[in-house]
Amino acid sequence: MLQVMQAVVEAEARGDAAGALEIVETHATDRDGRFFWNPDRVARLAQVVQLGGLLPGWATSRWILEQSLIQFDPALRGARQEAMRIAIELRGPDELPGVDAVDVQTKVMDHDWVHRQLLIYEYGGLERFLHAWATPDLVAGADRIHEWVAAPIRALRLESREPALLAWTDLASGEGLETPNLGAAVLEEPGDCALARVVPTECGPMLDGVPLGVAEKTADQVAADPRAWLDALRTVAGTEDYFVDLVHGNFLVTDVPSNISLLALHDFLPSPIPRDPDGIVTAEAVIALARHTASSGGTEPEPLDLWPCVAAELLAPDVLPHLPRRLGPADHAWLEVLGDTLPDPAGRACRALTEGLEDAA
Repeated sequence: MLQVMQAVVEAEARGDAAGALEIVETHATDRDGRFFWNPDRVARLAQVVQLGGLLPGWATSRWILEQSLIQFDPALRGARQEAMRIAIELRGPDELPGVDAVDVQTKVMDHDWVHRQLLIYEYGGLERFLHAWATPDLVAGADRIHEWVAAPIRALRLESREPALLAWTDLASGEGLETPNLGAAVLEEPGDCALARVVPTECGPMLDGVPLGVAEKTADQVAADPRAWLDALRTVAGTEDYFVDLVHGNFLVTDVPSNISLLALHDFLPSPIPRDPDGIVTAEAVIALARHTASSGGTEPEPLDLWPCVAAELLAPDVLPHLPRRLGPADHAWLEVLGDTLPDPAGRACRALTEGLEDAA
């Protein structure tokens, strides 16, 4: 599969998600008949293809982050090994995921927050990818990605959350900050703290991806010396204040972990819940959740923030293609509410679905 893998890498670096996805689907299994590819990677490719012109430039920038994380660049071999060593050391032998050494490394690489920060930013993975691997066509679709290279870790305190916006305080400067509500605080409450990289986009500042929730003491320590963020985490490693798993997700257009958005869907799935619900079943549940959220104002249940869960599920690759065929005139009102309420690209997708209903009528 090495040649196949290389072909997918090259297609992604060209910004050719459709070409990469075609290769993946043509060579889906290994010689033992097992599905070969990381499902999150496949989901990212499908989402880029499906959203097309609805995909904002910052989502392409996030796609570049993911590519820089998995690019096996010989020049970064030592950096990759060091990032893995530190991530495993901080977790401790009793908290390692996976069933063997290879599985542990794969899961750490895919889901560990510290490993991600070290390899992409501290050890130059993003800068190197932009210099050596990314094509002009890929970068042309991104949003100020070259400025993301130098984005520092910041300690933030959540002040409030609205359907489209999250309000934070930067603990180092005391300044206020607003970012799109993509789900970074889906289970958080005002006063909770997080570590994150705030990056520039044409639409304003946003988080580069899922932040790391930390205790106030740790946030204050990072605020006092942001460059020593790793030392601050070392002081809490092995304690209940150290949660570095990003959890499964594709993280292009949402910061909601997939298991959390599925939790929001739980009450709207058929009973008993199918072991592997297909896209049509899931789409029906997503429509019910979206209708409920729009009509109730997203106030139930607390503290779960339903708005970004709805946005994440509406744009999910196994749901979005089914929506036009499952919606009718009765859905116009709540779609209009979501189109006016949710941040883009979910808001734009809802507006496009509303226009589709009007055209059909």
